[in-house]
Amino acid sequence: MKKYITPLLLCTLIACAGEEQEPTLVDVIEQEKAEIRAFLAARGSASVTPIVYLSKKGQVIDTAFLIDHTPATTTPEHGDFILHDYSLRRLDGHYIESTDPTITADTFRYAVAGPLYLRVDTSKHYDYVADALARVAPGSTAELIVPSILLDKSGTTRHYTLSPHRVIRDLFTHEKALIQDYLTATNATATYQDGRGDTLVHTIIRVPGAGDRLVLPGDTLTIHRTLLVLRSDAPLHEAFSLDTLTTDSFDPTRVEIPSCGPAFARLREGDEVEFVIPYLLAFNDKPAFHPADARKLIPWIPPYSTLIYSLKIARLRPKN
Repeated sequence: MKKYITPLLLCTLIACAGEEQEPTLVDVIEQEKAEIRAFLAARGSASVTPIVYLSKKGQVIDTAFLIDHTPATTTPEHGDFILHDYSLRRLDGHYIESTDPTITADTFRYAVAGPLYLRVDTSKHYDYVADALARVAPGSTAELIVPSILLDKSGTTRHYTLSPHRVIRDLFTHEKALIQDYLTATNATATYQDGRGDTLVHTIIRVPGAGDRLVLPGDTLTIHRTLLVLRSDAPLHEAFSLDTLTTDSFDPTRVEIPSCGPAFARLREGDEVEFVIPYLLAFNDKPAFHPADARKLIPWIPPYSTLIYSLKIARLRPKN
């Protein structure tokens, strides 16, 4: 029996030796580290600032690298907001995301181009982009290299280009001034306020309609509508066109932005209006999704967005 077993085992060993071994996680990470070292070496005289990340037990997890940045003179505090633009690439230069609409990227988290608000949260242990932005002077640009071991251990390094515009200490006050500037600049027939306290929905009637009856719950309405984002450093951005809505039994509590529902009570057929909605009454610190994205896979409107719900009451038929 032995003379048959030995050749069989030998054949098995030869076959196994010929198989290509799958790279282990250690191999992937080591290869990535070599690529990062080569990338930094190719930058030559560029200044590199390491940002070391530790585990809760004080052990080194890995290091991110901030390249060619102008240091910030003051460090943003917890709760501050940084208005910024960014691009995300792989080390080979292939774009993954960008707030610049002229850049072709695989994906982008938001349909509305930048700049975006990022809230500084010092309670987060591994907020790599916020940690980097807090070190970069507003008005300048820097690059950030984040190894995958700090993210998903995929072996794909993240290469960010970061451009902070300014630090906003109080976003609520900043937004109130932004809305007031917009109200002052608009050529409106009339403006109204709805809500309590300092957080209000403003109704701007651009073109008054010829209807002689106000909208009531249960009416049949045909509405042409669009959702836009109001920014201080950019013109109005159309988040998405909501096209035309026809409802046989209008319910003001079930509109896309519930906080502007009460304002419908002063509208008439033919009115062309804008509802200016502060972020606290819109989607607050959460992103919004396109109505057609039932699975909520791609965030469409960034957090902290001030919205303008623009619409026309194209037709109104009273209940019964």
